[in-house]
Amino acid sequence: MKKYLLGLFAIALAVGFSAFTTKHHIANKKALFTTYFYTPSSGSGEGSTASYSLNDPGCEGSALPCQIDAPTVDQHIDLDAVVAGTSGQTVLDRIQAADAANTANETVITLKN
Repeated sequence: MKKYLLGLFAIALAVGFSAFTTKHHIANKKALFTTYFYTPSSGSGEGSTASYSLNDPGCEGSALPCQIDAPTVDQHIDLDAVVAGTSGQTVLDRIQAADAANTANETVITLKN
C-alpha cells in the first residue's frame, strides 16, 4: 500500500510543479526570419527594438553587429526569442555575445568593419 501512495504522491508533485513552469518562446527553423540591421543612432542600444531597421545603412564603421537574422513579432525584431541550438540563449544574448567577441554567429551574420 505504501508503494501505491508514494507513487501517487510523486505523480501529484510532478503535475503540481509542471503547472507553475513558464513557457519560453523558442525560435525554430520554420519561424519567419527577417534580416535586420543594427542602427544604434535610431534607438537606445542593443536591447531596444528601435535600434534595428530593415534598411541597410551599410556595414561600415566601428566593429558592431550589423546584419542580424532574427524572428519577427509585431513587425519588430524579436529580441526575446530563444535561439534554436543554444542553451536557452535569446536573440539579444547572441547579439551581445557577437559584439563582445567581435565575431559573427548564427544570429549576427556580419559585423561592421
